[in-house]
Amino acid sequence: MDRDNIRLRRILYAGLVVLSLVFLSFYGGNLPYTLFYLLLVNTVVSVAYIAYVYYSLKINQSINEHGVHKGKYVNYGFKVINDGFLACTSVKFNFIDELSTITGKGQLQYLGLESKECVDRQLELLCDYSGTYYAGVESIEIMDYFGIIRIKFPMPQKMKVVVKPRILKISNLNFMKENEDYINSSQFRQDDFTTDNEVRVFQNGDSTRLIHWKNSAKRQELMVRNNAAEESVEYVVIMDGAVMGEDYIDRIIEADKIRETAVAVINYLYTSGCYVNCGLGNSRIKSVNSKSDFKSIYEEISGYTFQVRAQGTDEIYNTVRRVDMECSEQTAVIVVSAYEKPQSVSSFNRNVFWVCVNSFDKVEDFFDLKE
Repeated sequence: MDRDNIRLRRILYAGLVVLSLVFLSFYGGNLPYTLFYLLLVNTVVSVAYIAYVYYSLKINQSINEHGVHKGKYVNYGFKVINDGFLACTSVKFNFIDELSTITGKGQLQYLGLESKECVDRQLELLCDYSGTYYAGVESIEIMDYFGIIRIKFPMPQKMKVVVKPRILKISNLNFMKENEDYINSSQFRQDDFTTDNEVRVFQNGDSTRLIHWKNSAKRQELMVRNNAAEESVEYVVIMDGAVMGEDYIDRIIEADKIRETAVAVINYLYTSGCYVNCGLGNSRIKSVNSKSDFKSIYEEISGYTFQVRAQGTDEIYNTVRRVDMECSEQTAVIVVSAYEKPQSVSSFNRNVFWVCVNSFDKVEDFFDLKE
């Protein structure tokens, strides 16, 4: 039922109410009273009918995929059953459009359901941002049998999705040019077997982060990289655990950019053969030495819950200061945050590269992507 038709019906109904009141005021009699009470009873019955229909609807929405990735379509199942004894003349489903898109949702905008009738649709859901948020139907609008009264109800059970960020393959780190040549030429961390002069047997006092796990597995004893590797630069990527957006949508977008930027940097350093470690918020620092390590860090970043911190960057600042005190002088720290870099960070003993995600609209605009 289109809006013009609904508006016309409401105008006619309001006109009847006014007309009945005029008759009551000037003429009285059975007919004006009968018309007025019929209109009054109809309003009460219409509201009761709408409430009955709402509680008679059984709605189920689900995603048939185990994992949801940003920018990729997944199957979205929508099923509604009229479990009552009265027909539904008009039911409208309002979808959440700010963070995701559902193809084919137009066929669910207005439905008429007979008693015990079931409507089952298989559509597609596309999530625009990573993170945890609601998708699908947000509210339901039900109209009475005369098409005059419409009441909006919240969706009884909203569908929450956990969306994983993209793994962007970048070609450089423009924000730290002074280390770019070293990164591109580094061969210290190898996924394949290295020659004897690049590794040696583990000795007491050696750092566990220098262990070459693949070579150790092949030789059945702990092997560490040689002295040249021990002197190489080490990178610590710290993902700030706080966002500063004024509303919910802004915070989701900020968190999405933090995730994707951190994942892109970690993936770039790891695949370039560098020693790379990662910290989420104020959690402990973890090494990324293998594909399984990277996958584990990626899953943690995907499910990480950001906090809203209105007091600035105190927490992430303290984390960076702790890393600055604990790590060697060869360590370079890369911070991915929604906040601007504090001036006091410049007093640390090493280079701290601060990436503020609010300085760019999209992550792919900040990096040079590989073709």
